[in-house]
Amino acid sequence: MSSMLFFDSPGQDPRPHARQRSLQFPNKLCPTHECFDDCGDYVHAAATGRDLPSFVIRNASLRESVERLGRADLPVVVAHGIGTVNGHRFAHGWIEHGGLCIEAFWLRGERVLCAQSKWEFLRMVDMQNVIRYSAKLFLEEWDRRGFTGPWDPAIAALTGGALRARKAQTS
Repeated sequence: MSSMLFFDSPGQDPRPHARQRSLQFPNKLCPTHECFDDCGDYVHAAATGRDLPSFVIRNASLRESVERLGRADLPVVVAHGIGTVNGHRFAHGWIEHGGLCIEAFWLRGERVLCAQSKWEFLRMVDMQNVIRYSAKLFLEEWDRRGFTGPWDPAIAALTGGALRARKAQTS
């Protein structure tokens, strides 16, 4: 894989065009801009035994770790936090499974999961204010609140109007 594209211009809602952009930049992992919902999809698939989407593995040494994803003794954790890349702060959600960080991306028009070392990921995006939820607690909070997060006010503040709209729907 060549370099990764993490986010676009602040203030724009890139979601409607994220899949299309992945076709314009075929060698880049383009963000879905729906990371909190992506976490929900992953946890729901893991909890119900459904097949997960295909993986893009950034480091060949992680292949064995990815093959262990179905093991019950490795807990699935949903993490929410605030990252910084090139001075831009953003809210983000991802999955931690064993020593892996798992995120969804668009690649050549297909939604894929990307696995990388959790510690490499946390350093790369200078992740702060990280809150971790067990899969069980995540599913309970999702059911109680009606959306996949973020639920922490400091993290939610960086999501802008999308969160306020979701809260209005659930009120």
